[in-house]
Amino acid sequence: MKKERFQTVHYAAITIALVIANIFMLFVLLKPHDDVDYESNKAIAVNMADSLPETTTVIDTTVINSSSLAVLSQDITDVPVDLSAKATVSFAGDFMLHYGPMYAGRKDDGTFDYTEFMNDIKPYVNGELNISDIEGPVNAFGNNEDLSPDYHSFNYPQQILDGMKYAGFNTIVTANNHAYDKGWDGLVQMRKNIKDAGLDFVGTYMSKEEYDQYFIKEINGIKIGVVAWSAHDNGLGQIMGDRVSYTMRKFDEESMDDVPRMLDDVNKMRQQGAEVILMPLHWGEEYQDEPSNMQQNIAKALIEGGVDILVGDHPHCVQPMEVYRVNRNGRIKDAICIYSLGNFFADQIALGVPKTQYGMLVKADIVRDKEGDVTVQNTNYMPTICYTDEKKALFGNEIGYSLLPAGKYAKMETAPENISYEVWQQAKDAWAHVCQIVGNNVNAYDGN
Repeated sequence: MKKERFQTVHYAAITIALVIANIFMLFVLLKPHDDVDYESNKAIAVNMADSLPETTTVIDTTVINSSSLAVLSQDITDVPVDLSAKATVSFAGDFMLHYGPMYAGRKDDGTFDYTEFMNDIKPYVNGELNISDIEGPVNAFGNNEDLSPDYHSFNYPQQILDGMKYAGFNTIVTANNHAYDKGWDGLVQMRKNIKDAGLDFVGTYMSKEEYDQYFIKEINGIKIGVVAWSAHDNGLGQIMGDRVSYTMRKFDEESMDDVPRMLDDVNKMRQQGAEVILMPLHWGEEYQDEPSNMQQNIAKALIEGGVDILVGDHPHCVQPMEVYRVNRNGRIKDAICIYSLGNFFADQIALGVPKTQYGMLVKADIVRDKEGDVTVQNTNYMPTICYTDEKKALFGNEIGYSLLPAGKYAKMETAPENISYEVWQQAKDAWAHVCQIVGNNVNAYDGN
């Protein structure tokens, strides 16, 4: 018995050695050389594989069939590689802290905490790349000094970044009309603060070299390029002096003059490997439900020129979404234009314009098929409402805030216990208004 077992092991070892030796020879023969006839080597490899004995050796659970080695004679370049991958991106509108939302997060010790206000929306901010805009400098002087909720001189507490991160956002757009509110030093400090919070950002720069270095994020193997432009700076560009040429990408929204520069960014990002292009634009007229004719012309040119998802904000209310069918290298694909996302976390109810409390969270899948072709799929939007409620007040403050998926509450037949009857009605109004304005080109998601 021992002798037979020894012979079995001995034969198995010899067979494995022969298989390994032949595999090695096959790769040597198949490896291209300048001075060797590849087809001759291939024929020799096929004959070698065919001449191997029809021996199958079983060792534990590993099966080696020598006749199957003939597959190795195929040209390796003929073997298809599966390049399929998917990344989900999401976009939300403005975080803007006037007096109410800023001080609603203030604690007794003078620090701030906004995380509690994000609890209802947090489960929905669940893409791999989650982008939002913050309209104003954050902790521009360090140590939360000289905070201000005043227009044209915003300066938000550092902890709003923690709140955004807690909600699920990982990338902040800093190109907007308040980017220069605290001058050069404020711009520099804000960039540092965002980094310290563990977040990425796109939109403001400290040098021409940074300006020319594009934001290209690889997510699940897909390279996503993001470049942000603003049509507005509140007339503060002059305080930047010569630096204004690179501190922020600025364009004219009332003409087509800057479209070539914007498309130059698109082409350069493509050359650097970006497979899909996202372009946040801070543009449009405040509190208007529709974009201008020129905005529509600019959007069409940008999308036809290579932008896959155009994301607008600044009007502080939602505007329509459009789906374009565009030709990308001979293939017809969807491209998305979101003219305005509206406000997300803000309180402008004092204006007497309820729609400023409505916004939307837009999601899309960036899908690469097995052949490497990238498309935008499954785009949807979720109407949101930011509401004030004494029941949500924290730290002894008079009021508190919450962000809700409007449709989830709007479709309830009776008022839920966790919000007031008034807020329930506001959720219904928000759902109806946002769906009416955005239109039927993209599916609405109610949060259920």
